[in-house]
Amino acid sequence: MRPVTITGEFLPADQQFWVTDKESAGKAGVWLVSPVLVDDAILLVVRGWQTPPAQPAQFPPVPSGDVTFKAALMPSEDAVTGWDAETRTIGSVRVPAMINVFEQEMWPGIAVGQDEEISAGLTLAELPKPTTSWTSGGRNLGYGLQWWAFVAVIAFMWWRMASEMVRNNQAIA
Repeated sequence: MRPVTITGEFLPADQQFWVTDKESAGKAGVWLVSPVLVDDAILLVVRGWQTPPAQPAQFPPVPSGDVTFKAALMPSEDAVTGWDAETRTIGSVRVPAMINVFEQEMWPGIAVGQDEEISAGLTLAELPKPTTSWTSGGRNLGYGLQWWAFVAVIAFMWWRMASEMVRNNQAIA
């Protein structure tokens, strides 16, 4: 997750969609995601969170013109459930699942808005807590140990070949 300042133009309000099954403060709700045109490519921006709307196809208005706002960039989510074009809902913000929905090129990640000006009165979405596993350095340690193992094998093979050459020379003499 990386904090950034984004400048772009929001696509029309009817291009927005809801992402279901999102929690905030222990309550179930949805994210409002708006496509924003940034440098001729679409960036999916989570504008905010709310309890599920009674009529999902109704969206709050989008800011007009070029807008600058603060957000956190992050990779798109892993899991995906079906896209419902009628209600414009989906189960997760996954860029590959949205490529056929939008005609323009898309940014590979998403942005979670952290600016009240673009939230349309919704609660700002909570940023996921960064997680670091206690095994996160295990691959690097294993890679480092692997090189020492290669050195040991090479040293053993050199010793073996040198020993055989000395034995062969002694047997000839």
